[in-house]
Amino acid sequence: MRAFALTLAVAYLLANVGAALFMSFLATFPFENQSPEDRAADDWLIGVGILAAVLALGTLIAVILRRQGWATFVFATNAVLGLALLKWAVGVSDHGDGTVIVWILAIEATGLGAVALSAGRSDSVS
Repeated sequence: MRAFALTLAVAYLLANVGAALFMSFLATFPFENQSPEDRAADDWLIGVGILAAVLALGTLIAVILRRQGWATFVFATNAVLGLALLKWAVGVSDHGDGTVIVWILAIEATGLGAVALSAGRSDSVS
């Protein structure tokens, strides 16, 4: 189970890094007919993406070091951030809400699986 927990933790990190890159793209892409003020209004997405990636890295490190309390705390912090981001995204979206919901829930389920499986007994043989 430990190997699977580590695999899920790495997948969680990669998914968060991918989401951070996508959020940076959305914040910096020069959409047509967008004023400079509107373009600058989304710059906060870059910081949130970086924070999510750093928290996912913290989750991975805590799982590797077998620090269940830290893994749970860092994951929970990132999950709250992800759900707050989901609430914002659904509020500003004109369409595609289902896609955003599925992606964020899939990413957070991966992290939850990593943290939950890392809590189990170790695979050592006596």
